[in-house]
Amino acid sequence: MKSKFAFYLIFLGFVNCVNAQEKLNNEKLLDSIIILAKENSVNTNNVDWDFITKKVIARLDLNDSTPYALAKPTQLLLTELNDFHGALQINGQRYMGDVKKDVTFSYETNQEIPSTLYQESVKGYKIEAEMLTKNIGYIVIPTINIGGDQNAIDLATNTIRDSICTLLSKNPSKLIIDLRTNLGGNMYPMLSGLGLLFPNMNLGGDSKDGESFYSKWELKDGNLYMWGSQMTSIPINCDCKNKIKKYVVLTSRYTTSSGEVVASSLKGQKNITLLGEQTAGYSSTNSWFQLTKEILFSPAIAYYMSMDKTFHKNGIIPDMEIEEVIDLENLKNGKTIDKAIEILK
Repeated sequence: MKSKFAFYLIFLGFVNCVNAQEKLNNEKLLDSIIILAKENSVNTNNVDWDFITKKVIARLDLNDSTPYALAKPTQLLLTELNDFHGALQINGQRYMGDVKKDVTFSYETNQEIPSTLYQESVKGYKIEAEMLTKNIGYIVIPTINIGGDQNAIDLATNTIRDSICTLLSKNPSKLIIDLRTNLGGNMYPMLSGLGLLFPNMNLGGDSKDGESFYSKWELKDGNLYMWGSQMTSIPINCDCKNKIKKYVVLTSRYTTSSGEVVASSLKGQKNITLLGEQTAGYSSTNSWFQLTKEILFSPAIAYYMSMDKTFHKNGIIPDMEIEEVIDLENLKNGKTIDKAIEILK
């Protein structure tokens, strides 16, 4: 995987070098997008590239010299690739393909809920943790929109771990991990924070073919490793060894992207049950190619795959499904929580 990172860096350096000498026109940029998709897309072997290339190039408006002329042909490309999660970003505006997700519950069913969750995430993250019964603890792992700053990642990791330590001081033997309101963000603190509970665990990873892992993820001494590289380096701050005997992880149609990484990582693990709704369907790893200062291309290159080899092309399907409208005023209210408590008793 390190060699792939090197390739990305070399490619970006090449593009930037060319861009410094001559302004790249849209035809050259579209050629680059097609090449990147052909070499990296998870579905590259499922399409006729000669046919697609002609269609995509024909969609480019040669009379429009702005970068926005690339939007329609790239959207067509992503549609032909059946790439739901991939996108072209132009000055921060995302352009995606017209691909329908194969999910049980639509993310768009109640726009008020994801809108509210997003607005709350913009304000920052808050870790909710408490005891529900004498021996059942409860913690929410929310959206964590902090970018890639390492200090912010470490702070978020420690915030999750501190909440877990406080909860463990009350001696729960079972735990509910709630991902239902997790719209994504930075996965590193989510998994490294939970690394306090699962200090050494193989988390699965992602796959192109549903059989072999393209990259593997794991926790070592509580810290996250992805693609063989250590993503966090934070000492364990309290002892929780063997304290929690059984877990239920809650998911919903709004569990998205990095939230789906956490769900995929925990699915199929010993003493862990996933309960709730099929997740949003953004369950792919995407590459990021910065073509110019204004243009970023991010095709899906693999789908998440759990340690038990469950392949998640269309979100994560829980072990037990329950349809329920989330009570944002009280997440601990409703039949999903009631069922989780029943499972853990």
